[in-house]
Amino acid sequence: MKRFHRVFQRWLYVIPVLATLSAWLCYSFGFTIELRALVTIFFAGVFFAFAVTMNTANVRRFKALDEIALLKSVILSLWQTAKTVLDEQKLEALQRELRGFFQLLQTFLRSETGSDESRNKLSEIDRFFEEFIKTSEDMRTGGMPAPEISRVLQWHQQAYYAFEKLLTINESRTPITLRLFIALSLILALFVLAPQFAQFGYYGIFSAAIVSTILVLLIRIQDMLEHPFGDDPDDINFEFSERMETRIR
Repeated sequence: MKRFHRVFQRWLYVIPVLATLSAWLCYSFGFTIELRALVTIFFAGVFFAFAVTMNTANVRRFKALDEIALLKSVILSLWQTAKTVLDEQKLEALQRELRGFFQLLQTFLRSETGSDESRNKLSEIDRFFEEFIKTSEDMRTGGMPAPEISRVLQWHQQAYYAFEKLLTINESRTPITLRLFIALSLILALFVLAPQFAQFGYYGIFSAAIVSTILVLLIRIQDMLEHPFGDDPDDINFEFSERMETRIR
């Protein structure tokens, strides 16, 4: 199914040409039919389901941004707290760990799920959180009171939970079968409704081109929103990692 989805995405941009050609052929041969009921079924029922799945993908993206914001706040709080307790040597080691975390996170989220690179980066992230615990022990040794240590451990829990939510967002998406069904239904509707477009002559042919192009772009946008950690224009930008390096000083 995943392989079919990749092939489908590659051929998606041919659809407007084929839909326009279908409307032109119907007009050329005088094959015109008024299909009001069919228009209502396809563009009310199926399009509503499509809008719901797109909204779900967009909500997933905003949830990912919330978890990244939480990670940033925890890391900055840990750094500001550590500067008041740790000695210079341990502080430099912690600074290197914190500065490299978001670059590590970006590489992990953009790697293919299940690949060797993904597994290696996940191990590095787990080691980062292990070092987080060791830092709390160093703070205890440095004389930090127990209530403050408890707060640092809460930060650890919050950060780990935020990362696990990012991991879930990265791995769990809207089922491919549902997305393909809705996309194929909308595309097939364009060909079924070609005689309807042909009723309006060249204006109808032009309308078929516009409507099919809009649908293809919407399907592509949904696919981009499903995975917010890639290189597409609307994906989450990790350029803030450079600012984080500057702030951790």
